[in-house]
Amino acid sequence: NEATFTTDHLPNVDTYRAQQIPYAYISAFEIAINNSSDENSLTNTMQRLHADALGEVNWKKTIAELEGAEYATNSNYQSGDLRRGMPTRLTFAYAAKGVVYDAPMPEQSIEILGDLDALLNKQVSLIKKTSDDYFDLAATISIVTFLSHPFLGGNKRVIRPLITNILTRGGLVGRWLEGDEKFINDFKETWSNQQPPRQSRGV
Repeated sequence: NEATFTTDHLPNVDTYRAQQIPYAYISAFEIAINNSSDENSLTNTMQRLHADALGEVNWKKTIAELEGAEYATNSNYQSGDLRRGMPTRLTFAYAAKGVVYDAPMPEQSIEILGDLDALLNKQVSLIKKTSDDYFDLAATISIVTFLSHPFLGGNKRVIRPLITNILTRGGLVGRWLEGDEKFINDFKETWSNQQPPRQSRGV
């Protein structure tokens, strides 16, 4: 028998669809841009993005599947919370490729976020904003954040606005609207020589 919770009227994590997702995503991107100053830590930004991108979700069903109904009943986990204190190690399998990935334990995941935050704070002012290095920095921070799996679910929905947040910290979002001609020229020059890979033709 499935457990019944007071949150059963809320959608499950994987069924948070319809009108909720686009509105939540738009709001999450706005948060990502508006909270791009160095004073906002990566962890706090992630938590705000997660809370906004997922909103009211029935996490107890997810926790019940991982930990059991009794644990879920006593859990107050909600959107925006890190999976701190969760005893289960999350494992993901991609059967078609034979790939199994064990996400870090919650404590390790939180430590990884702290290390990434320190790296970002150090590098964001050192790397030229229109260089490939800055895009590599944004990609690296985002990918490692996703692999650390800081939240119980909905991690993928946080990564896109997180990338936007990191790019904004480097001045790469919204600057064109300010008439920054130097930025526009630098940006165009950086990417003007980037050609798509040629497709090989069969003989």
